[in-house]
Amino acid sequence: MKEFRLERMTYLETEAYSKKGAIVLLPIGPLEAHGPHLPLSVDFLGSEAMAEMSAERLNAQGTPAVMAPVIPIGVSEPSKMFSGTVSMKPETVKLVISDIAESFKRHDFKGTVIVNQHGERVNIETLIKTSAELTERGIPTIMANPIGRIMGKIHDMLRGESPECDFHAGEIETSFCLWKCPELVKTEVVKDLKPYYVKQKGKFKDFIEAGGTDCYFGAPALGKAELGEAIYEVIVEEIVKEVEGWASSL
Repeated sequence: MKEFRLERMTYLETEAYSKKGAIVLLPIGPLEAHGPHLPLSVDFLGSEAMAEMSAERLNAQGTPAVMAPVIPIGVSEPSKMFSGTVSMKPETVKLVISDIAESFKRHDFKGTVIVNQHGERVNIETLIKTSAELTERGIPTIMANPIGRIMGKIHDMLRGESPECDFHAGEIETSFCLWKCPELVKTEVVKDLKPYYVKQKGKFKDFIEAGGTDCYFGAPALGKAELGEAIYEVIVEEIVKEVEGWASSL
């Protein structure tokens, strides 16, 4: 398959894509604690995987697309007390994304798709607002995170007793890591992690207040590599459908 990763291309190769009306997939995600068993990179590795898989399918299906390197940024307030977590102000996230999208527009790319896995409410709101403001300025931008829309389908794939409360470093994200970066999973730790669920998601100011003293919510020990792959296939299918519709309207 023809190269579509910007960091591996020359400016002449990227220019050829822009002349074809290509869009740019921009994966982002913060450095954030994900339990005692997963790496801090879960969210940006997840966004990167979604962007890469989506770019491959978009190009194969006739929608020209390139992929930018993953940007490790985001608003991560509920978990900022855990070592290694980097939480940025919404204004900072907005400025970084805006500068990047403006650069792509300057070089005649058709639009920018922010691919984001990190589900914190303020982070999502910031990305949606930034996308809308850029679009109003003539820089077509959308935030692709279909996880909320298809969460019911994902919950049906889980084995935990309260799948609707599996939202951070639980069965879903442990499965992803076992699939994509198994060497980074602390398997000797994860097998002993008991399920922990919060019934009132969003009704707390941070993970500690929610009782997540080990920075996970869900059932990590139920994670399976094949489940991770299956979940991301569902997610990517939805991203591609959304992006194709958006790109065709530009």
